[in-house]
Amino acid sequence: EMKTGEGKTLVAAIAIYLNALTGKGVHLVTVNDYLAKRDAVLMGAIYRFLGLTIGAINTNQQSFLIEWADEEAFKKAIEEDLRVWEKGYKGELLPEDKFNIEARKNFFTIAVEAERRQAYEADITYGTNNEFGFDYLRDNMVFSKDQMVQVKGHHYAIVDEVDSILIDEARTP
Repeated sequence: EMKTGEGKTLVAAIAIYLNALTGKGVHLVTVNDYLAKRDAVLMGAIYRFLGLTIGAINTNQQSFLIEWADEEAFKKAIEEDLRVWEKGYKGELLPEDKFNIEARKNFFTIAVEAERRQAYEADITYGTNNEFGFDYLRDNMVFSKDQMVQVKGHHYAIVDEVDSILIDEARTP
């Protein structure tokens, strides 16, 4: 158990990455739309750098793919080995005067609107428990498999704030 602000988002990245390598898709279940989109964008740079695709689903059928803010700048930064901090730095905390802010800008990600199915076809999909559940129900009512959005199935899920989702919301009819 980790308390608020102790880095659950960062810790989950390792498990998400390893499970996403299977190609079966990973769902990160969170408590609200804001966190789903925010965390997808926040962690997107790590996952994109590692070659994975990221999607996010929100209410009202809003869906996103996480992309590099500037794909060409990212590629150039990799080719030129641009670093946010100097190579070989071994201190505990990097002093602010050592940050290369210009290099950091090359690694920003953004949420780009996409089809719901595209968000689910990503290696990693962020969303709320309600959206994952309702999409599952909608997929079970379609006339054709072409209309389904959860095409990868249900293999791995990591639930952020599981106590809120399983206990608090279980009391809401």
